[in-house]
Amino acid sequence: MREAISSILAPECELLGWVDDGHKVLETVVPARPEVILLDISLPGLSGMSLLPELRSLLPKAAVVILTNHSSVEYREEAFRRGAADYVLKNQAHSALLPAVRQAARRLLPTAS
Repeated sequence: MREAISSILAPECELLGWVDDGHKVLETVVPARPEVILLDISLPGLSGMSLLPELRSLLPKAAVVILTNHSSVEYREEAFRRGAADYVLKNQAHSALLPAVRQAARRLLPTAS
């Protein structure tokens, strides 16, 4: 999956790294201060769903895009309630991930007054 994500995003995005354990997300991601975070719901140790509100609190300017296998409406709605900018299914990543990341990054741009 990492190779697929890299091939999709690398032409337009700087990929800062990968974290395989939910407990390591906060200690790794927060200091890096990324603009967009890809977060899987199913992480060992601490779920992405549990991490989402804390990431939003610690990095309020960062957009979190959920990338997951969980297709249920309940997961999707809960992710948005917890602050996700978008929700992409892994089986649709080839066509949906880059547009979701682009849209999330656009939301971060200051608006002209």
